[in-house]
Amino acid sequence: MEFETIEDEIISTLFFMKNTYTPTQLQNVKSMIDAYPHLDLDYIEQWIPELGLDEIYSKLKKLQN
Repeated sequence: MEFETIEDEIISTLFFMKNTYTPTQLQNVKSMIDAYPHLDLDYIEQWIPELGLDEIYSKLKKLQN
């Protein structure tokens, strides 16, 4: 599957992991974010509530700190 942007890939990955994920998967998404310092986080964050990803995104943000 090809994605338009890395932001779309991150959103899609989080959506896939929404109900079932492991700490390793969450760490992998964090690594994706860390690898792209110029991500459009506003774009990602606009989709988080729309797709019901608030809980998993909150856990991801805790890893970022």
